[in-house]
Amino acid sequence: MKTTPFTHFHEALGARMAPFAGYNMPIEYPTGIKEEHLNVRNKLGVFDVSHMGEFWIKGPKAFELVQKLTTNDVAALIDGKVQYSCFPNDKGGIVDDLLVYRFSAEKYLLVVNAANIEKDWNWVVKYGAELGMKPGVELENASDNICQLAIQGPLALKAMQKELDLMNTVVGSVLESTDDKAAENAKVNVNNAMNNLRSAIDSCETSVSNMQGIYKNNLVPQMQKVLTNMSDSLNQVTNLVNTLSNTVKNVGVVMEGVGDTVSGTSESLGQIKDVVDNISAKLTDLTEKLDGASEEEMMDILVRFLGGDPDSLGAYFASPVTMETIAMYPVATYGSAMTPFYSTLAIWVGSTILVALVKVKASPKGLENVQSYQLYFGRYLLFFLLAQIQAAIIVAGDLWLLKVNIVEPGLFFLAASFTATAFSLLIYSLTLAFGDVGKAVCVIVMVLQIAGSSGTFPIELLPDTYQKIYIFFPFPYAITAMREALAGMYGTAYMEALAKLILFMLEGLLIGLVIRIPFVKLNHFVEERMEDTELM
Repeated sequence: MKTTPFTHFHEALGARMAPFAGYNMPIEYPTGIKEEHLNVRNKLGVFDVSHMGEFWIKGPKAFELVQKLTTNDVAALIDGKVQYSCFPNDKGGIVDDLLVYRFSAEKYLLVVNAANIEKDWNWVVKYGAELGMKPGVELENASDNICQLAIQGPLALKAMQKELDLMNTVVGSVLESTDDKAAENAKVNVNNAMNNLRSAIDSCETSVSNMQGIYKNNLVPQMQKVLTNMSDSLNQVTNLVNTLSNTVKNVGVVMEGVGDTVSGTSESLGQIKDVVDNISAKLTDLTEKLDGASEEEMMDILVRFLGGDPDSLGAYFASPVTMETIAMYPVATYGSAMTPFYSTLAIWVGSTILVALVKVKASPKGLENVQSYQLYFGRYLLFFLLAQIQAAIIVAGDLWLLKVNIVEPGLFFLAASFTATAFSLLIYSLTLAFGDVGKAVCVIVMVLQIAGSSGTFPIELLPDTYQKIYIFFPFPYAITAMREALAGMYGTAYMEALAKLILFMLEGLLIGLVIRIPFVKLNHFVEERMEDTELM
């Protein structure tokens, strides 16, 4: 089982650990869930989300790939902004939901759910290959190299402000330590300063430990990891901190390269210092205004600082994503939408009741010269006619009793007729071949199809087991054909569904004419023994 870089802190604080998505994660601290909840609502909470998956998308085609993979418009993002989105599949369902971070026009970070890392990565690689993007080059699964902390609560802004102030102080000291006279030692000085920066960041654990032992932080020594975590949390708080976080990221990237590129000049460092000083001045001014202000005043100050409209900002935070639904094939009511499923179920139940009420085996008396297949088809003709009558009654009830609005009633009846033929032939053959065992199989298959036929929920939302086996059952194709007739035709889906039902008819003929033969004597023996027991 995997652990996160913060696992030893969780254990030291007495957290109750449990497996989740292959990771050993904390689910409760000794203070209790209620106390934790109230603390996050009233003060501050820190959540270890290092189990999440992270994918880098880089290169000239990064935007094109992310735009193709996700539902929301990635063009709306600017550097440092994040967008909630999802991966749609090619069947009208969803592969997974995710967060999209833009670092630059050619660099994006996708944060996906821990349980779906492998599935999501394969999905990204599949469509990346269409654009000539390769894993390890433009595509990188960095899930094992990145850790994340989610910082939430009313005090989150102040807590992160302290972190930014500390980073600005350390970076400033690094910049000041480099001058023209010490150019030959610039590389060494910068490396030492970076070590001091890492030490200062580590010391934050002590400064925030006073917050009831919840905010226990061990920022990763690498600047990129620290800044990624900060961006994740700050983007959820305000647009202000998003902007600042993005700027600090740029500083971190430059500083990371300084150790390799500084050769004796301080011109580049001076430019960085100007940027940091500008940010520091703005942060200082904002901090002074926020000190001593109430929660309501804080929000007003932030809004004025950003130059935004309070109503617009409030509307955005209340509903950051606006969803517009366009019904391509509208259905009047939920009951109408469920008609294909319940009509299909009624036809199967009716066919099952028929084999329970009517004897499936034809008597050979007076028919000595008749072949077995003739007896098979002759007896099935009765079940076929009764099944068609049942289908007609069901369709008539849908149209005139339930008042279901069906776009193509003729095609709906045709689909019901095909369904009745396939179901009655399958159930008749199973019962004829295997007797009471065949009847039991029909009931078991019905139960499996009720749960896993996509009649009530899209198959994509069902467990993997159902997603793998549902194609071997007739229910999905019968439901699809009826849905097409009810709501409107989409391509060749209707004809394809009827073709699949014909395959199940052939399966029924195979069972009744071929597979049944070796079981004739066995079924006869079982029937005699059951008669001897006088139970049946």
